[in-house]
Amino acid sequence: MPFQGTDFYDTNSLLSEDERAVRDTVRRWVDEEVLPIIGDHYVQGKFPLHLVPKMAELGLFGAMPLWLALRPHLSATTFQKLAGIKLAYIPFSGTATSVAAMLGTPAVIVSEGGVGRPIDEIVLNAALFRAHGVGVAGAIVNKVDLDAQPGIARVIERGLAPYDVPLLGTLPVRPILSNPTLEMILEGVHGELLHPGPDLERVIDGVAIGAMEPGHMLERVGPGTLVIVPGDREDVRQRSAQAALDLLRALL
Repeated sequence: MPFQGTDFYDTNSLLSEDERAVRDTVRRWVDEEVLPIIGDHYVQGKFPLHLVPKMAELGLFGAMPLWLALRPHLSATTFQKLAGIKLAYIPFSGTATSVAAMLGTPAVIVSEGGVGRPIDEIVLNAALFRAHGVGVAGAIVNKVDLDAQPGIARVIERGLAPYDVPLLGTLPVRPILSNPTLEMILEGVHGELLHPGPDLERVIDGVAIGAMEPGHMLERVGPGTLVIVPGDREDVRQRSAQAALDLLRALL
C-alpha cells in the first residue's frame, strides 16, 4: 500500500517542488522494493545489500566519504541508520568493505586512543579495504588523552606514514561523553531530590556500593564517586555524610 499519513505540522508546505519530488520518489521505491522484503531480513538479522546501489543512486547517503568505524561488536544492520544521514558510522566488517566498494567511496578509518593499538588496527584494516578495491582517505584516532600524551598525534602520524595512511586528526577524550552527571542519574532513575546541593552537574568518576562495613566502603570512595546505599544502611549514610563534612572542614 502506498504511504499514507496525516501531515499534522504541514511540513509539506516547507518543501520546494523539487524536494517533494525527491521525497515521493524515495517513498515509491521504499513501498516497492524495501517494505516487501525488510521484515524477513529483520528476522534473519541480515542487511539487504542489493539495495545499496539504488540507495546511492537516490542520494540517500548524502555527503561523501562514507565513514567506517572500527566497531566489530556491532551488527551489520546498523548500516540502516545511514539512510538520510550525511555523515554516519557503520561497523567495520566484511559488510562494510562490500558497501564501500559498491558505493565507490573512500573510507575514513576511526580507531580508539593509544599508540600501538590504533596504528595496528588502522594498518590492518586499511589493507583489508584496499584488498576489496576501496581507497582509504585517512584515519582519525578517537579518545586521545592529549594532556597525558601531548605528542601522540605526531607519533601516530609517523607510524602510519610507511603505509600511506594519512592521519586526518585526533579527537580528545571527554569524560562527560561517557560519564554521566549526578543530575543525569537522578533523571534516569526518576529519583526524588531531597536537597540540591552544589554537585548536580558534577561528572561521576566511579561508583561504590555501600553494602559493606562503613570503614571498608569509605576506603573505596574518592572524589567524584557515586555511593549507592541500601535504604536500611543508616550507618553507611551517616559515615559517608560525616566523611564529606570532615573533608569540607579540612578544605576550609
